[in-house]
Amino acid sequence: MPKNWVEFSLGLAMSTISDECSEIEDISVRVFSLRGGRIPRDKPREFGRDLPEYVECANPRCSRGRFRVWPVIRVAASRHDETFEKRNVCNGSEGRGRPCLYTFEVEGEITYKT
Repeated sequence: MPKNWVEFSLGLAMSTISDECSEIEDISVRVFSLRGGRIPRDKPREFGRDLPEYVECANPRCSRGRFRVWPVIRVAASRHDETFEKRNVCNGSEGRGRPCLYTFEVEGEITYKT
């Protein structure tokens, strides 16, 4: 099943982070995929106000690994933080019970409405 279909079928593409946090004027988010918590494997994925709620794991062997980004943004917005950073181990698996060894590293900047 294509990932886009999964995101749409779960209703994740129905709203935006701006809808969730109306005080946000603009946002810039970078998501790095790190293997074993080390240096980035690829360029970061970059998002603006079109930021999806979930970001899929970049490990091609990973099954069902994803990171929920919007709660990180909600916490930052509730504290009126202009920058934020969060690191989390992937929750997916590489098969036969082996956990995915990738880590999500999310960082970004928020501009608020005045």
